[in-house]
Amino acid sequence: MIATSKQKSLKIPHTKKTKFVSFDGGIEIVSQHQRPDRFRNLEQIPKDVIRIGRGGGYSYVAPSFGKNILTQEMTSFNRILEFDAKSQTIVVESGMTLKELLKWSFKKKLFLKIQPGHPDITIGGCVAANVHGKNPHKDGTFVDVVLEIKLFHPDHGLMTLSRTQNSDIFELTCGGLGLTGIIVSVKLQLDILPGDRMIFERTPLESITDAIEFFKNNLGADFISSWHDASPSKKHFGKGVGYKGVF
Repeated sequence: MIATSKQKSLKIPHTKKTKFVSFDGGIEIVSQHQRPDRFRNLEQIPKDVIRIGRGGGYSYVAPSFGKNILTQEMTSFNRILEFDAKSQTIVVESGMTLKELLKWSFKKKLFLKIQPGHPDITIGGCVAANVHGKNPHKDGTFVDVVLEIKLFHPDHGLMTLSRTQNSDIFELTCGGLGLTGIIVSVKLQLDILPGDRMIFERTPLESITDAIEFFKNNLGADFISSWHDASPSKKHFGKGVGYKGVF
């Protein structure tokens, strides 16, 4: 979130200095860290403080911390706020993890169609990165299951974002890496879980070109993905494995 102050030294209550490390270990920075557990913690921060929201911290690109920036880790905002069984919609706080939500929803035979690969990613992080699963060919990315966002902005307070209300900010927030404000809660569309088992098939691939053909030939599958050798060796570059899954 952009502000005007350069913040040479942050003096903010309930904060500590933390060494943040990107998921791939390539970036390390010591900066101020706060874990708010109530809304007033968001409101009490001076407006000129540069801050950024943080979820589980599983991004390779380290968007949730920086030098002289206050990182507000939202993992204590982790409750289910509303559930409508008829419409199969749910409102959760942004710090709830994918694992926590799916553990709850599976009991009701419901699930999120879009699921990234790590169970401890938060719902706020899923929105901020507009994550994908193994089925974007069929179901899109995370924005396609997001109905509404509650966003805190230091100048405008708590804002409601949707496709019909503040739609421009809604679009910027989904995939905006936290730069529009602190995501407080999210309303999501759940779907009926087709089954509790999946059939997976694995196909060896000799090249990236083979992978393209593999995807074209399996667009009817519920999930398709591939992994490839990206080492500089000409002998092995592009070789990999394709996966398809159906319920």
